[in-house]
Amino acid sequence: MTLDISLSIIIPVYNEERYLEATLRSIRVSELDYLNRNKQLNVTISNNGSTDRSGQIIEGFSKKYPHWKIINSSRTISGDEHFNSLIRDCKTEFICIVGGHDLVSRSYFFNLENTLKNSPKSPLCFGEEYIDEEGTGIRAKKVNFSYKFSERSNIRFWQSIFYLSNATCIQGVIRTKLLQAIDAHRTQVSDLVWLHGLLKWGPFVYTDNALYIRMNPIRPSNFPDPKVRKLISSREPMEIAVLRVWNIGGIWTNLFAKYIIIWKFSRSHLRHSLFIILRRIYSVLFQPATRSFKTELPTKSFNEIL
Repeated sequence: MTLDISLSIIIPVYNEERYLEATLRSIRVSELDYLNRNKQLNVTISNNGSTDRSGQIIEGFSKKYPHWKIINSSRTISGDEHFNSLIRDCKTEFICIVGGHDLVSRSYFFNLENTLKNSPKSPLCFGEEYIDEEGTGIRAKKVNFSYKFSERSNIRFWQSIFYLSNATCIQGVIRTKLLQAIDAHRTQVSDLVWLHGLLKWGPFVYTDNALYIRMNPIRPSNFPDPKVRKLISSREPMEIAVLRVWNIGGIWTNLFAKYIIIWKFSRSHLRHSLFIILRRIYSVLFQPATRSFKTELPTKSFNEIL
């Protein structure tokens, strides 16, 4: 039976042999839940020139589930370019990107899409987040963190400048056209720029009926911190990219926001301290978009969570 497809699941992969089987199994379980509701998904796995066993693992799953679309690249491009190409190719109303080392709950896709459909002013829906800080794939902690952005765009703009930092929610369900309208892949920290561009259209919405386990993958000891590497790159600076995607008027507003963003992402202790002081002043005048990032104890096994 051919069903209307409204949601595409995208899994970008680069050298994820340690985690990929578990990721794809969780996606298949959530797909079956979706199918049981007489709905069908588009699932695309894109292998970005992996040099480990990721390609073999993907091939094994493609034989079991031939309706999954597999993209194999013979060369490796930057993660941002890879992400952007997959977004541009999406044809469905909604899109969800799942990391090649993360896990989703049984009804993840259905509940996120359903919540977003019932929240017409929101561009993105995310669920509860858990984090496996050790990257062992055994136990994880619940993250006590979510964004509460204002429905008023002028307040939401300043909330995003001061508080948007954790980008895990980019792996929720998103309205495709809004994501495609944002040019972020040439910027220093692209996932944050994509989120800023989405916030222009409305606040994020959450549901506690969908769970996402985020891994901190075990990497080689000499693996560079990706955020530091991005912020010292020659790509479009954050203060330019963020203001470009928000595209709000006002010379003085943009100038003030520009310096706040510079201080926010600065590696200078003095500049970052100035940002913290300004954020405290702002929190007295307007409601903060979130509180500090906290994890709850005790840890739970993956089976307990999912």
